[in-house]
Amino acid sequence: MVTTAHPEKNLDNGIGIITSSPIQRMKKIRNNTLALLVIAAIFSGCATGRLADLRDCGKISIGVGAGLGADVGLGALVHPSVGILAKTYRVGSESRNVYSVWQEGEIYYPVVFFPALFMTDSPWAYSYNRTCMDWSQQSLAEKNEKWLNWSPMRNPGESGFHRATDFEAGVTLGIVAARVGLNPLECLDFLLGFCGLDIANDDKLEKQKATHAPGP
Repeated sequence: MVTTAHPEKNLDNGIGIITSSPIQRMKKIRNNTLALLVIAAIFSGCATGRLADLRDCGKISIGVGAGLGADVGLGALVHPSVGILAKTYRVGSESRNVYSVWQEGEIYYPVVFFPALFMTDSPWAYSYNRTCMDWSQQSLAEKNEKWLNWSPMRNPGESGFHRATDFEAGVTLGIVAARVGLNPLECLDFLLGFCGLDIANDDKLEKQKATHAPGP
């Protein structure tokens, strides 16, 4: 019976020395090239920006606490909620400012309508409030005041680029809570960052933080 060597397997050159096939050599070159690109990205100083952009790509967290409510965000279009109140302790990653472990408080509609009477001229459009603090509750990590629709006047501290395709859903039922989300525009910003492009214009903020970070 005649057998043929597989083109991707090592071949014996007739004198007992095993050599690699052209396909194997090409795969090895490709893998080495990718590894060098990753190393170059790390040592070129862009790793901080890439990690921050990666955290902005989506949301995933679980938590324990107490509360009842749910909210859904469809980018800048709408962010409705329904429920009462929630106070939870979370673990996960939701943005460049909120990751690892933190605690948060949430106020859902229609309860959020009543404090909105004293906070804004348009309480009818105020749909959800969420405040995230670090674990020790010493500093504010992020504050989200969600309206039925996003606008730069209602959310002056929030990036319109980040909000445009920020899709998310969160729920708190009794003592358990969870949140998941995906931001396609931030995913594109993350990938283009390896080519030196910053379409979200947020990498310079991470460089400034790194430059002004206190020493040991």
